[in-house]
Amino acid sequence: MDRVLRSLPAVQVRVLSIDTAVDPTLNVRDHRLWHFLMSIAHEGRLLGLLQGPPCETWTAARHDEQRDPDGTLIRGPRPLRAADNLWGLSHLTCGELAQIFTGNSLLLKGMLLAVVTVRGGATFLEHPAVPFEESYPSIWRTGLLKLLQRAPAGPFRRITIEQWRYGAESVKPTTLLYSNSRLPHALESCKLDGAVRPQRHLIGKALTGLTAQQLRKNIQLL
Repeated sequence: MDRVLRSLPAVQVRVLSIDTAVDPTLNVRDHRLWHFLMSIAHEGRLLGLLQGPPCETWTAARHDEQRDPDGTLIRGPRPLRAADNLWGLSHLTCGELAQIFTGNSLLLKGMLLAVVTVRGGATFLEHPAVPFEESYPSIWRTGLLKLLQRAPAGPFRRITIEQWRYGAESVKPTTLLYSNSRLPHALESCKLDGAVRPQRHLIGKALTGLTAQQLRKNIQLL
């Protein structure tokens, strides 16, 4: 977007990347920052909103059983949600409750901001697609997300894609919630010709004990 805006000097638009990965102060749970975001949204100054609420407490990977080469079960982070307890299971530890609180807070704040923005701006939200296993949790199974998509008055629509079609190393089924845009048309035009559907899985750990994400990061450093 910065590159596009540089080619349009007469357009006065600023891109804001609100993420603690950019700077610790860029936390939407900060009262002053949240008030600023809601204010510009209510004033119609937020032209576009792109968000990806954290999936660490929602991911189906928490339900995946991993074993070492000897067949010994590897203990990983346990499930914190289920399809019939989407906002958090009971009997969680204090640390797990903190994770659930953060995940719930960021999702709900993001949806509130999207609802305000939808009156005049384009909105997009990315999250893993609904798991095939019906007992697994997903934000797309919450009543809130279903309500916001309900025809004819629901302001949002959604589309599910597989990221390998755009150059990803794995299939990565992903669902995108959107408003005020021609997102399906844009996605269709961005598909890579000749892309081959990958077969390998990126879940779990390699024999080195590293996760797939850590392995990719090490390769990039080399």
